[in-house]
This record gives sequence, C-alpha cells and structure tokens, in this order.
Amino acid sequence: MVADNSVLPFIADNGESPEGAAARTEEQERIERAMAALPERQRTAINLCFHEGLSNAEAAEVMGVKLKALESLLMRAKAGLKEYLNSHDNHLGKGDRYAAR
Repeated sequence: MVADNSVLPFIADNGESPEGAAARTEEQERIERAMAALPERQRTAINLCFHEGLSNAEAAEVMGVKLKALESLLMRAKAGLKEYLNSHDNHLGKGDRYAAR
C-alpha cells in the first residue's frame, strides 16, 4: 500500500524552541545559584519539603528540630530565595552565602 502524502494531517511541532530551552536553562541556573546562597539548614529544609516531598513534620524529624523551627527555616529560606531571584544585581558569586538569620 502506498501512502498518499496529501492526506497526512498537519502535525504541529510543540517542541521547545532553542531560545525557550536556553531561557529555561538560564532560569534553572539562577534557581540553583539562589539555593546555593542559602545557609545550609535553610537549604536542607527546602530540599526535604519541596524536592523530597516530605511533610513539614517529617522534615523536622529528619533534621532533628521542632516543627516550629522547621517552619521558621522554611520562611527564611523562601524570603532569601525571593530576595536573590528578585535582585537585579546578583552580586553574590558561587560559594557566597546570605547571612544566617
């Protein structure tokens, strides 16, 4: 059987453009730099709750802190990430840290 190309439906390429992929990669790198700038305990709290999917109570237990302490770490981590990502002048280089609060 011979295929008739005239009846093949138009299939749109919904793949990401090179520009879109580059922008996504750049944004991911910004997020990774922001995470690296957080104090270690804040970074650990974020990773456990958002990347590992643990509940706040489970993350607090893993970290050996009370639930309120974990919630405080998460609040400070989110504020630090927001500050870093909203900053127009990201002066911090790799390895620099925000001051522990």
